[in-house]
Amino acid sequence: MYDKYDDSNSEKQRIFNIATRLMDKIGYEKLSIRQICTEAGISTGKFYIYFSSKQDLLNHFYDDVQQKIAEESLLKFNGLGLKESIVEFYRWYADYTSSFGIEFVINYFDPHNSAMDITIWSNFIMSTTDSYLEQAIQSGYKLPAGKTIHQISQQICMIFKGIIFTWAASHGNFRLSDMVVDILGASLIGLLPES
Repeated sequence: MYDKYDDSNSEKQRIFNIATRLMDKIGYEKLSIRQICTEAGISTGKFYIYFSSKQDLLNHFYDDVQQKIAEESLLKFNGLGLKESIVEFYRWYADYTSSFGIEFVINYFDPHNSAMDITIWSNFIMSTTDSYLEQAIQSGYKLPAGKTIHQISQQICMIFKGIIFTWAASHGNFRLSDMVVDILGASLIGLLPES
C-alpha cells in the first residue's frame, strides 16, 4: 500500500541530506536553495513544500535526531547507571551531530535558532534527559535537595551546548564526543551526587 506520509518524509530527508553534503563542501552562507534544488533534481516550489527557508531546513535535524533516538532505543538505561546513561546519550548525540560537519553545527547551534532555547519544555533532548532522571528516581535515586529534574536537565544541556560551541569555534579542533565524555562526566559528579 502506498503511504504518502512515508514517501514525503523520505523525500524531505533526501533533500536535507543533499543540503548538508553541499553545506560541508561550500559552507552555509554560499549555499543557496537553488543549488540544493539543482542537486536534488527538484523545483524550488517542491523545496518550499518541505521547508520554508534554509534555517527551516537546518531545523529538520531536530526531527532527524528524535527519530534516531527512538530507533536506537536511547531512552532506556540499557544496563548502565544514571551518570553513565546520560554521558553515553550525550556522547552519542555529539557523534551524531558532528557527523553532519562543522558548517552544519556552526549554523544549527546558533542563538537565533529557537531549538536552542532551553526554557522550552518541549525540547526533546531535555525531555530525554528528564526521562533518564525519572527512571533513576523510580529505581530509588534521590535528587539533590532543592533541585528538580528539569533544572538538572537544563544544566546538563547548558554544559553540552558549551562544549559544542567551543568545538565549533575551534573549527572541530578536538574530538567532540571525547570532550563530552570528559567534561560532562566530571560535571555530573557535582550535579548528581550519590544519594
